[in-house]
Amino acid sequence: VFVWRWDFAWYSRVLVIASLFLFFYSSFKSGYVNKFLSNNWITAIGGMCYTIYLIHLPFAELLITFTRKIHFTGWYAPNMLLQLVIFIPLIIMISAVCFLLFEKPFMDKHWPAKLSQRLHTFFKTNH
Repeated sequence: VFVWRWDFAWYSRVLVIASLFLFFYSSFKSGYVNKFLSNNWITAIGGMCYTIYLIHLPFAELLITFTRKIHFTGWYAPNMLLQLVIFIPLIIMISAVCFLLFEKPFMDKHWPAKLSQRLHTFFKTNH
């Protein structure tokens, strides 16, 4: 298994940095890369990245307990690919729900005042 490390030869570091620079530069100048990065699905997933980061590991461990025994070949890679085909859409859907319920409401800078007003209205009408 190949693992990239910073102590590789200088040309490997230059190649990685040049590739990253080319990608970032082309995201502004290239129609194809810009169009891909501007895609509604990509921007939505980018907006949910913190939610995905927070919840993917617990759900991955939960899903692996259910999908671990699914084998349609004797090889590791196709079986792992099947798990990913199941896992990734589920994580994106769960993340979207968590994002809409928990993260997005807190993006409004006036959320404390709105919450206070709702609580005040709730307790005023119920008591």
